[in-house]
Amino acid sequence: MNLVTLKDTHDRLQKAEVFLDFQKEHPDAYLAHAFIMADQDAWSEWQLGYYLKGKDTISTFFMDDEITQSPASEIFKKDKRPLGGLELDKVNFTLDKALEKARALLKKDHAGEIITKTLVILQTLEQGQVFNITFVSQAFNTINVKLATDSLDVKQVKKQSLLDMGKSLSKAS
Repeated sequence: MNLVTLKDTHDRLQKAEVFLDFQKEHPDAYLAHAFIMADQDAWSEWQLGYYLKGKDTISTFFMDDEITQSPASEIFKKDKRPLGGLELDKVNFTLDKALEKARALLKKDHAGEIITKTLVILQTLEQGQVFNITFVSQAFNTINVKLATDSLDVKQVKKQSLLDMGKSLSKAS
């Protein structure tokens, strides 16, 4: 896998006109997450989300050949606290290394799962700043692995059935 590093992606964003305009309009906005996903081994481009604290919204930059920005959108979170910032100087490992460790855990504890999609969000949660990696399997299970960005220590491994999640959602409505 030869992914463009998050640092290189972030450096590219900070030089882009669309970001410089955004920063002038929202000087207090800060990096809150970085997202990337793969179908099989075909990786998307990075998406970098900037939190607008005063409005409690997030604006995402899509790092394709041409950088584009989404309009600010509502955030899905449990409480009213502001989102934690993503500190790139505390990301001591590449995405490749994080995925290598997460896949080793997957192979050890969930060897029968055939993975069709991988989602990765670097973000700050209760566990601290993490690689929040979700594997989606052919059997409609998700295996979520949270690894510390500074040490790759395992913060959480959790398996859930998407079918069970759908059942509980339909009961709630």
